[in-house]
Amino acid sequence: MRWASTSIPDSTFSFGITDSTITAKDLNSLEVSATSTGGDAWSKLQSSSTGIADLPCSADNSITGACSISAIASDQGFAHSATVAGFATAFAFQEAIGMSGYEVHNNSGLTLNAQALVISESNSFAFGG
Repeated sequence: MRWASTSIPDSTFSFGITDSTITAKDLNSLEVSATSTGGDAWSKLQSSSTGIADLPCSADNSITGACSISAIASDQGFAHSATVAGFATAFAFQEAIGMSGYEVHNNSGLTLNAQALVISESNSFAFGG
């Protein structure tokens, strides 16, 4: 399974008021599993979570005049494989990015909170002899 998500992609913000706030949360929880009673079991999870991102091949995006920016990305994933007779293989490839690729312009105080959290697990079991 391949999964990619972004809370706010490719945007330009320009605020005229001083108490403007941007909040982006991209929270994902994914699970893949494979089981077999007579052969190999193989599972693969590949996922990415991003709060605010200037995606590749896009115009330069910017944030102007914001008082507070909060960008949170959390990617939680599990890959499990089990077999009775054969090989069991499980892979989990994950990433989390709070904020990426933006120019931030500000004339006064700015609070910037960017958090990224990844919880990942993969396990495989082969029973029998």
